[in-house]
Amino acid sequence: MVTRIGRSTLVAGAVVSAIVISSLTMTGSGQTAGNNPVRRGSDGKPDFSGIWQAMNTANWDLLAHQARRGTVIALGAAFSIPAGPGVVEGNEIPYLPVALAKKKENAENWLTRDPEIKCFMPGVPRMIYMPYPFQIAQSKDTIFMASEFASASRTIRMNSKEKSAADSWMGWSIGHWDGDTLVIEVTDQIDQTWFDRAGDFHSDALRVVERYAPIDGNTINYEATIEDPNVFSRPWKITMPLYRHVEKNAQLMEYKCVEFVEELMYGHLRKQPVALQDNGSGNAGVIGCISREGAGQPAFTVTDKRSTPPLKYRLDGDAEALRMHVGHTVELKGRISLASNRENGNDTPLLPTLSVQSLTYVSTTCAK
Repeated sequence: MVTRIGRSTLVAGAVVSAIVISSLTMTGSGQTAGNNPVRRGSDGKPDFSGIWQAMNTANWDLLAHQARRGTVIALGAAFSIPAGPGVVEGNEIPYLPVALAKKKENAENWLTRDPEIKCFMPGVPRMIYMPYPFQIAQSKDTIFMASEFASASRTIRMNSKEKSAADSWMGWSIGHWDGDTLVIEVTDQIDQTWFDRAGDFHSDALRVVERYAPIDGNTINYEATIEDPNVFSRPWKITMPLYRHVEKNAQLMEYKCVEFVEELMYGHLRKQPVALQDNGSGNAGVIGCISREGAGQPAFTVTDKRSTPPLKYRLDGDAEALRMHVGHTVELKGRISLASNRENGNDTPLLPTLSVQSLTYVSTTCAK
């Protein structure tokens, strides 16, 4: 529930953001700002070569939003959602009714659906405002942009009539200059990327027109107008400043995240399925759906469907917490034992038992 204070905070934040953006736009003529003139190339156009980064919470949610607890409860404040005034003009994304329902479904299943979690390339415009820097290398006919995230990159062909051979994660970018503003039209993106972690999405009919207007030598006013008649009822726009990294050792580092998601995405293909092994301490974990089975005093169980065949465990832990998550997909960590699940002196283990030490909510639904 949004409280009165919460609403006031969001409105005030949006107003301040609008004032700042307005002032940036007014000074964004591409001339000078104080003692920090716009850098220019040999052709007289602004030279954006360097390392840039957005400083906002747009990757969490493009719209104005309050701080709230994250989906991964075990991470507490370390991965909860920070508040943000929003970057969408008018603070509204004009979804068509069916698309709005899908957006809400995406948000409810963020942990299993967001392509960022799987280390897929982010697409445009998300590449610009992810919490990672990106580098621009500029020449007269070609501009190259590379993100630290997943080694994602794009090439902007200036004043070109060349067409894309096929749709791709990062699309097809054609640029031109409008005075001192770099204008880039991006088409031919596949429909698998999202705009943020809030489930905002698009179809393969997406068209993005970006505008990079210099404010001073170290600041760009960035705008992106988004059109997609399959998802939105009208075009809409996001606006934000981008800041140049000016550290002496500023450089783009490597964040090749593919190896970090291999177990998440492909662990179920192992010939000998294993739990999410810890560091050899005997602790392990599973990701699966909690059920309650049996008569009298039914036992809680979880089935790890990442493994083939699926591995089933009996659960020993906080009964109330387990009861609340029956029918939910969760990640459980603890110690696995074969000796604690025997009945009436029978030495045959019925099921391995997981003594639950931590429970992390993943989804309200159970994967089929």
